[in-house]
Amino acid sequence: MFRLLRRRTFAREAKSCAVYFRGDAIYVISQSLTNHGRVAKDPMVKLPKTAAAFDLGRAVLDALAAFSAVDGLPPPTHLADFLRFVGAPSWRKFATGTLEIAVTFDGRELHLRPSRADSKGAFLYEESFTACRPEPATLGVQVLALAADG
Repeated sequence: MFRLLRRRTFAREAKSCAVYFRGDAIYVISQSLTNHGRVAKDPMVKLPKTAAAFDLGRAVLDALAAFSAVDGLPPPTHLADFLRFVGAPSWRKFATGTLEIAVTFDGRELHLRPSRADSKGAFLYEESFTACRPEPATLGVQVLALAADG
């Protein structure tokens, strides 16, 4: 039996980003850690579902490099900015049918956790993860393999 985690239970000191597979696109979203949890921020990248593994891995590593911890509240437009970028009218409509791979970096290795949203649009994660080296090609191959299994 595995335990499900919400994103806010991930280690606070770990850098993170999100990779979403939706329709014919892959979205790589940078994040900020605020007093209300992790929120989307620029840069946000859209790749075709046919993107090369190296390009996907490079986009994920760039998103992790842009991670920031902010003491305070997120910008009030952070969700609207994200939804506009992905072309969705609401979080629930975006999350429905979307596969997310949460990527965290503890300074040594990357941890990849795939998830699908529940009926309310909340992504829940298994406690177990796939470990990966922070190299673009290796990372891209691992993310694409998890997406194929998901």
